[in-house]
Amino acid sequence: MTAPSSATAASVTVLPIVPPAPHWSAWWPLLLGPIGMAWSAMTVLADAPVLQAKPVHEVGAIVLTALAALLCVTRAICGRERFYILLAAVACTVLLREIHWDWTTKFVYASLASIAVWAWFWRDSVTPWLRHRHATRIWLIAAAITYVLSQMIARRVLQRLVPGDTVIYRFIDGVYGDMEEVVENIAHVQLLVTVTIGSWVRAVIH
Repeated sequence: MTAPSSATAASVTVLPIVPPAPHWSAWWPLLLGPIGMAWSAMTVLADAPVLQAKPVHEVGAIVLTALAALLCVTRAICGRERFYILLAAVACTVLLREIHWDWTTKFVYASLASIAVWAWFWRDSVTPWLRHRHATRIWLIAAAITYVLSQMIARRVLQRLVPGDTVIYRFIDGVYGDMEEVVENIAHVQLLVTVTIGSWVRAVIH
């Protein structure tokens, strides 16, 4: 067997078999969604609704998701890592959802279901890869949870937990519309961080 060339050796990063577990404080990105909710509430209390205005955040959402999709596709092509191929599919799906074409709503659910099946078939290679990328895994989980939180807000799930015809209920009702956009944009930023952090050199796991 011939020894690998220096060019080949330089193009990969060999990862350790058992990486150390991340400290609990590394999971702070999980707090960003609730912080976004608190921010929305404070802007209403401070009579500064422009800071969470829905039209502004809708434009920002397209910019963020377009940039995330571009970076995901770039990493998928350059590194040929299966994780980034899946993430590119997710990012492109999220971008289409933000464009708000008539057909995109139904397409999003079908696309995400297809990506989930795709990820299941690739789990034997993607799961070990993520175990060696603690920061990427943490930001990915944070983004997923924040996206779910934004959809809970959009469907007024949290509002149903508060008795109707109360001051708290009316306050939440007044905040909810723009809060969803704020939290969703935080999820877009988390997706952007997920694809940006970490080495851009293809890794080999032994």
